[in-house]
Amino acid sequence: FAVATGSQLLVHVTQSIIMFIISRNSSNVVSLCVLLIGCIATRARVTLEQALVRDAFLPSSTQCLNGFIDSGDFFSSFRWSSDNGTSHWSPINARFEKDVFLAEFGHNTGSETTPWKVRVGHGGNIYSYVGAFGEAMPPQDHPNGPFNDEVWQSVVVNGELNKPPNHQYFIHQAGDYQDDVTLSAKPFYSPNVAKACDNSSCSFVSWGQQAHVPTNFTSHALYYNRYRDCGNGVLEMTSMIHNGGSPSDTTSVWNYLNIPWGGVRTSAFGNVYYGTKNATMTQLHPYPWGVGPSYPISTFEGFTSFSQNTSTPPNAPLALTMIHGTQGPYIMQVGTAGTIHDRDYTVYSLTSSQQQVVQGETLYFRQYILTHPLHSTFAAASKWVQQVHQEMLAPGYNAGHVISLYQTETQHFTGLVGEANSSCGTLVCQGVTTPQTGHLPLFSIQCGTLSYVGANPYALAPPPQRPSDPIRPYLCQNQTQGTRGGWVLLGYFESGACAALATSTYVAESC
Repeated sequence: FAVATGSQLLVHVTQSIIMFIISRNSSNVVSLCVLLIGCIATRARVTLEQALVRDAFLPSSTQCLNGFIDSGDFFSSFRWSSDNGTSHWSPINARFEKDVFLAEFGHNTGSETTPWKVRVGHGGNIYSYVGAFGEAMPPQDHPNGPFNDEVWQSVVVNGELNKPPNHQYFIHQAGDYQDDVTLSAKPFYSPNVAKACDNSSCSFVSWGQQAHVPTNFTSHALYYNRYRDCGNGVLEMTSMIHNGGSPSDTTSVWNYLNIPWGGVRTSAFGNVYYGTKNATMTQLHPYPWGVGPSYPISTFEGFTSFSQNTSTPPNAPLALTMIHGTQGPYIMQVGTAGTIHDRDYTVYSLTSSQQQVVQGETLYFRQYILTHPLHSTFAAASKWVQQVHQEMLAPGYNAGHVISLYQTETQHFTGLVGEANSSCGTLVCQGVTTPQTGHLPLFSIQCGTLSYVGANPYALAPPPQRPSDPIRPYLCQNQTQGTRGGWVLLGYFESGACAALATSTYVAESC
């Protein structure tokens, strides 16, 4: 326990106890010693889920790691409770927050202007950002996209296959619109397949969904997101988009990207600014979305700020600033959303149509979000511009750790990080925690009474009768109406390596 918790005092006490036990040379106390050591090893062991989310990411910036002081101010929870007294979600969609919620985390104290709290959906995307200014996120007025459209998320598109209005290819990190009658009562949010939080960060992996349903287009997008508290009102937001498609799947190529698609609540942040070359903040006046100009991010000094409409001295107005850097083929767009009806939503998006993410590749983009008084935002944001990092990662960019899957009993199996351990059961197959050449994502799916293990995330959906028929992952074949599936990422494995587990049920950490 001492090793697992990192307490030096407890380590010394535990060592003293063990030395005393050994000195007694009694068979009973030696057995107790073995038991103690076994308990310590068990508590310190990294779980498969933890390894999957941690191994995939490149390191956080040194500036972020050095800026965070572990004073107990960072908090995280996977338990939902209503915060609508602060967020004031739209009456038509507020009831869906409990469905979308996956986790919340934040920083409790600091200066009176810098505390913040974030909530993310099952897709790992931010849908709520609360600071001293109140709720920053739009109120979810979209009638067919509750907590799916007015959020911060990554989006990928195949430009050749995307043919609006009837054949749209948009893979949302957040989930589906409710255009399919089977989703009218309850939205389908992108399934979370792995998650973990520690003392300063939370990380998530989700399986992104074709947003415009019903459709016969599929998705093999895995969205990775890590949010790290850097202190002083700074949140490091690392977004990764992995193309888990098979090389033979020619539809799984993406050449139009939003990273992120997002925005703010206009009634809370009515002003938009960007940093200019002469070290000043210049106001930008948004046009209706899709009408106004777009700007290469090299135009600015690396950040875009949204500030409050009112000013209350000495620190207000407060600003929420997106620090996106100045490098890369990204276009920044800002506009008011009103195409459906008057929405309390100022859209913000970074878009690239000059990159292509093919099967096996992973797009990596590390950005920062700053909560700060507007009058000193230029100086505060400028310190982080050089910490922004982006690149395209080839398979094998991180070696990762070995994953071993064991058959523990009839029709049940478990997975552990590390080399084979015969005490866990019969070793069936081994993979890796990170994308590798010749490996595909392996999923465990539970859909009602049905179990599946393999690389096809659609395996338990009702099979389409014709190639043109829609495929609906939000339904389970031969199950009671309303039954939804659950997906777990097991790692990256060679095709067919785990075929013996095809209909087995996964039991986490059962060894």
